[in-house]
Amino acid sequence: MRLLKRIPSTTQRLEKSMSILAMIDRRRELSGDPSLGSNIERMIVDQELEELEQDILLNPGPLAPHLTRLPRRRRPTFNV
Repeated sequence: MRLLKRIPSTTQRLEKSMSILAMIDRRRELSGDPSLGSNIERMIVDQELEELEQDILLNPGPLAPHLTRLPRRRRPTFNV
């Protein structure tokens, strides 16, 4: 499930992400727990990096000569 569902524009999505991250920072300060909200923070950062990667791959522009595709990490499979 995506944390930020179908926000119309990139700007709006980034603004929403920033407000969530700011709220996490405030709550960390109040609680004194530096790991508070780290899973949500990681989800936001991963989602934004994935989006950025897709944008660059669709339109690499001057980055094209420097791009190489790295193999995706495969999730471990467990034999049951």
